[in-house]
Amino acid sequence: MPKLRVLFVTHTVAMAGANRSMLQLITELRDDFNVEPVVLMPKVPVYYAKWNLFKACEQQNIECLSYRFYWFKDKKRWFLFLLCLTNLFLFPYISFKMRGKRFDLIHSNGSVFSLGAFLSRIKRCPHVWHLREFGNLDYDLVPLMGKRYEHWVYKYGDVFVAISKAIKTYYSNMIPSSKIVLVYNGILLPDTVEIAMHQNMKVQFCIVGLLTEAKNQLEAIHAANLLVNDWGITSFHLSLIGYEDILYKEKICSCIKKYRLENYISLLGERDNVGMLLANEDVGLMLSQNEAFGRVTIEYMMHGLAVIASDTGANPEILENGKIGYLYHLGDYQDLAQKMRLLIENKTKIIEFSEKGRAKALNCFSSKQNTRGIWDIYKQLLEKL
Repeated sequence: MPKLRVLFVTHTVAMAGANRSMLQLITELRDDFNVEPVVLMPKVPVYYAKWNLFKACEQQNIECLSYRFYWFKDKKRWFLFLLCLTNLFLFPYISFKMRGKRFDLIHSNGSVFSLGAFLSRIKRCPHVWHLREFGNLDYDLVPLMGKRYEHWVYKYGDVFVAISKAIKTYYSNMIPSSKIVLVYNGILLPDTVEIAMHQNMKVQFCIVGLLTEAKNQLEAIHAANLLVNDWGITSFHLSLIGYEDILYKEKICSCIKKYRLENYISLLGERDNVGMLLANEDVGLMLSQNEAFGRVTIEYMMHGLAVIASDTGANPEILENGKIGYLYHLGDYQDLAQKMRLLIENKTKIIEFSEKGRAKALNCFSSKQNTRGIWDIYKQLLEKL
């Protein structure tokens, strides 16, 4: 097959899970399947100037385009609605700036923006729409132009890729099930991975991810308070790793101080050596309100950590409660504390979960499997033309 030119459109420049997954997909499609990628993203805000998708793409020699455009799903606020309306002028402008550029296919990386759908109609090429988030369940995002617009805009997707069964079920009430294909996210499996040895005197818990309300780290603070101040269990430590939302960080620090947990909880901030840090941990916590897939969960498993996760989103289908990790009832910090206690008092269980979890991560969630699944979708679409 001749080289396939694909435009990848994404909703943010932040190097969070969605863009990390997309970048890995792009590089493997280019290297293994002769795809020529071009990435279209919003303008880079000042607060992402240090590290962002544009710079990451440049490092990989991937062509990048950057224009101002806005989501059609966001918080229900009047000024965001007005920003969304400006897309009526911005989309034609972007189309004009991209005149003369040919694409065989357009791939939208996320469900909250409609630019990819618009461009696929202008360029008259197939449109693959990657559904990577719930929207309202995980981030309280609503269609700013109303439900009718949401249903209408999703008509301009030829295939929708769901990254979990939970996502596929959620969107099936507005998109025909025949158009939705399940392709789990994949994680790059490097030749050498730092594997947790579980030789710590105290059980080391960690949470990796943005420090935000949606990631729900505060629930772990309440659980730690119960362990230390009510049950007298002190043989553990909790590390929070990730970029910090200032207001949410203040809540967490205030709570830690209130419960006098300074010796039991550390905020490590954003780090570029997460793999090395995980090698010194024992248990990873995934406490998100609704995790669409759980890339971090797979990374925990790949590095040999046991996992405790909320019983929402894709967590139940990944973890298999009691087999390779524990699920706790979201919002019930006592249940979370009880699951943490079970592992603190039974290190053998940590070893068992870590071995089974690593095996599942290697067998079921490699990036190569993900890339092959997306490539097969591309081929089937183009063969219909």
